[in-house]
Amino acid sequence: MSIIETYYLIDYENVSESDLSCSNKLGPHDHIHIFSTENARKIDIKTLSAFNLSEQHSHMVPAKKQSLDMHLVSYLGYLIGKNDNNKCKYVIVSKDTDYDNIISFLHELSSSVITRQTKIDLTPQKPSSQNSMTVKTINKAVKGNTTLSKRKVQLNTEIQKAVSAAGYKQAVINKVASIVVKHYGKEKFSINVRNELRKNYTNYLEVYQTVEPIINKYSSATGKK
Repeated sequence: MSIIETYYLIDYENVSESDLSCSNKLGPHDHIHIFSTENARKIDIKTLSAFNLSEQHSHMVPAKKQSLDMHLVSYLGYLIGKNDNNKCKYVIVSKDTDYDNIISFLHELSSSVITRQTKIDLTPQKPSSQNSMTVKTINKAVKGNTTLSKRKVQLNTEIQKAVSAAGYKQAVINKVASIVVKHYGKEKFSINVRNELRKNYTNYLEVYQTVEPIINKYSSATGKK
């Protein structure tokens, strides 16, 4: 059985020492990263010793609005990229629900297991019926996001081919593709694309007519034009 490395990224502005108690159950395959500012509460040495054999790192960041959140999320992205295809699990320890949006976004880009917990809790628990429904809902949402991501990749490819075949330069090809993909899946898809093309190009109608057949095709698939 392959060993899974688990990374705990702790938002120490948002949890207390009691939330970090883990009864010496962490081991050498657990990695602790504590993010704090100079204004944060000091951590008792007994709390740190409870991390047992796990690898521990402390990250002191500037005490500014949302500074800790941004540093933690940036480091999470760094770890995911660094570990690449290795089997790893990432746990954000925080009571801040704003992290959930970032986790959903990262699930679209990566197959990594990323969760948020309000504390470090390694006690096995039987999921309640409510928790089971929550897990099913999350899995359904992630599956939907993955499908949308795949469609965006296909859309990007088709737009780039069409704009390239029309003789436009690479900078225009990339820009037009990014505009179309950005608005895909939203209400008024085609109108929003046309309006943004108008802001960027004097010959926007020619550009739009180049990609219009593809936009219509993808609009039919989602029912959002």
